[in-house]
Amino acid sequence: MGTNQEQINMTKRAFIFPGQASQEVGMAQDIYEA
Repeated sequence: MGTNQEQINMTKRAFIFPGQASQEVGMAQDIYEA
């Protein structure tokens, strides 16, 4: 019966950095891997 709870815990996260495309590739890699 724990499968539903596991699916809820496995949510996707998105990190959005507002700006004018001044971000560098991989700048949030450490956050993503955490």
